[in-house]
Amino acid sequence: MLSLVILWVHLEIDTGHTSFCNVNSTINCDLVLGSRFSRILGVPIAWFSLIAYAALGLLYQAAIRAPASTARTALLLACAGSVGAATFSVYMAFVSFYVVRAVCPMCVGLYIASFGLFGTALLAPSYYARARQGTEAAPLSTSILAGMSVLALLGVAGIATASWLESGDSRLTRVTPGEIKAADPSFYSWYLALPVVPVPGTGGHPVGAAAAPVTILEFSDFECAHCSHNHSMLKDLLAERPDLVRVVYRHFPLDAACNEGLEASVHTRACRAAEAAECAGQQGRFSEMADMLFSNQSRLFESQLLSLAEGAGLDMEKFRVCMTEHAGRNAILADTRDGNRLHITSTPTLFVNGRKVVGTFEDLRHYLYAVVLESELAGWPQKEG
Repeated sequence: MLSLVILWVHLEIDTGHTSFCNVNSTINCDLVLGSRFSRILGVPIAWFSLIAYAALGLLYQAAIRAPASTARTALLLACAGSVGAATFSVYMAFVSFYVVRAVCPMCVGLYIASFGLFGTALLAPSYYARARQGTEAAPLSTSILAGMSVLALLGVAGIATASWLESGDSRLTRVTPGEIKAADPSFYSWYLALPVVPVPGTGGHPVGAAAAPVTILEFSDFECAHCSHNHSMLKDLLAERPDLVRVVYRHFPLDAACNEGLEASVHTRACRAAEAAECAGQQGRFSEMADMLFSNQSRLFESQLLSLAEGAGLDMEKFRVCMTEHAGRNAILADTRDGNRLHITSTPTLFVNGRKVVGTFEDLRHYLYAVVLESELAGWPQKEG
């Protein structure tokens, strides 16, 4: 049942919806299930989980009900699969906690279920011996069980390695448009069909080379979990291709306190968080404060902004005065007004050389694909290396 719900949430994320199990930037199903590690060969891992758990259930049923010879084989396969499931759960837990830095409560439920299956596998030989006592059934050899478990572990290691390389292979930064079209025709067609609209040429906080051929204008909200995930990907993108990319941050808090296009607030602390970032920008530390805000989305209370500003290395007296006088409010209003003229309704919304992307890219690879395509359209030659 959990696998079905996770699959449903995964598919909902792909359509831009926010899932029901988001608490903050740490306990957040969307960040985990929307990460670049949530797919293998383009297929959501939830599909594989659903098939694997169903197969294990059938094998254990066969081990209980089938004739002795069939039951022995079914139990061996079920035990090996249980070891594999538990091992893969350990790997996914590591990715969730230490790479994505977020926790999906439903995924934790699956990890617990996998460890339960692992316990079942440990008890299987003795259970089988008792159940078949007095019959002519061959004993369930622990050496055979161990051998099959090792094979399962090796299979899981291979899958994990493939998913890791697929997610983070830096060689993808050097592909050509033709190779992108061949490797991912659906993305190629979808991306180039997106509308290109005129965007404001002034305002915002730029990061990256001014002469870069690709400018990503990002309208974002510091209280938005998808924006936090996108912020991390943009930092990775800038690190991967500093020669090609320039990112300009613009505010679009989903908070009616500073966004005149909204009738009601969705994120009630987003405007003050944006003001804190603007006050940091007046000290030349906008990026540092943005990192602090996105990394501490559960702490965006008025009482916590001072400690976050201190962590960003700001002059605290200047920061207090700026926040008290709402000195950054006009810049935020200018951004939200531009965003409303561009018909922005959700965050993040991106303009990649004017090409409008509602939401964010699935993973860093697709960001890199977009940059390659845009740099080609801009007449920028691909560099070797």
